[in-house]
Amino acid sequence: MTAGLLLIAAHPVGAMAKVIDFECHFVRTCSEANECGQTDFNLQFKYDTSTSKAFIIGNAGLSEVEAYGEGPGLSFLERLSSGAIQSTTINLADQRAVHSRHTIIAEQAAYSQFYGRCKIHV
Repeated sequence: MTAGLLLIAAHPVGAMAKVIDFECHFVRTCSEANECGQTDFNLQFKYDTSTSKAFIIGNAGLSEVEAYGEGPGLSFLERLSSGAIQSTTINLADQRAVHSRHTIIAEQAAYSQFYGRCKIHV
């Protein structure tokens, strides 16, 4: 477990918790053409502190993702069947987050980033 997650898990409530929930709300987005604007986009992750497994909750249910963290940051990586990767990085100190989409549909790439914050529930 990373130092940042240890801090969360060591919280009086987190010490008993096995799963940490991250509810992320993104309010700004930018495309690869530097077109930026407002958005209303949500992602939810679950991180099991006892198994170090992470999951994203989406329209199709739960999907396992990879979790990486050291110090105050935690990143979730989702591998798509197209070969693309989507990542979400959360600053555990202030809950700011960025979600990067690297999507390939019908051999066309679409890249974008979303900016927002995550609520952390232990």
